[in-house]
Order: sequence, then C-alpha cells, then structure tokens
Amino acid sequence: MLQAPPEFYLWPEHVDAFNLFCDLGTQWRTGVDGITGLDYTAVVAHMRMVGVMNKNMRPRYAEIREMETGALVAKAEMKAEREKAQ
Repeated sequence: MLQAPPEFYLWPEHVDAFNLFCDLGTQWRTGVDGITGLDYTAVVAHMRMVGVMNKNMRPRYAEIREMETGALVAKAEMKAEREKAQ
C-alpha cells in the first residue's frame, strides 16, 4: 500500500524556485546508474521562457542547484537502502 508523502511547507521566498525546479522534472540527464543531474542548458532556457530576468537568474539558478543536490543525495540514499534490503 502506498503511503502519502510527508507534508512540507515552503517559506514564501522559496516558492518561485521550487516551482521552477518542479517544472524541470523532465530535464534530468541520465546514465547507467540513473539520474546524474539536470541539463543546465534546459534549466537556463526554461528560466528565460518563463520570464526569469537576468538579474534574478543567478539566485534562482543557485537555488535550483541546491535542490538538485538534495534530490541526488536522496536518490543515492534510497538506492543504498534498497540494496541493503536485498
């Protein structure tokens, strides 16, 4: 049976970056072992497409990179747990 994901709350100043990160869900690069990171060309193109202006691009890009790192760490932890359970 599937469990509901835990609830979480965002500070208002992080909502825009979180929404951008969610928009990039199909822009992951993959390798033999799964996802390896975001396609940064697609990240920048998407930010321009949705109207993130140049002065806001660096901070948003940095926030997306932080979330990318967190996602990669979480994915590695989940893989290690699965392998340990086998």
